[in-house]
Amino acid sequence: MSLPTVLSIQLVIKPEDFARWQRVLAMSRLRATGKLVARKDPRQRSLVVLEVSELEEAPR
Repeated sequence: MSLPTVLSIQLVIKPEDFARWQRVLAMSRLRATGKLVARKDPRQRSLVVLEVSELEEAPR
């Protein structure tokens, strides 16, 4: 489905992965990969979320 009005995507990180990526999450720029899905929880701010499978420092 196309959602042209979506201006932001929220990252969804499993609680067990948070410690692994805590250092990367503190950076001002990062690269996230994962699966784009419609939000499943009404507490999520964006209509589209990225279920994160990998995080890394963004290239400069």
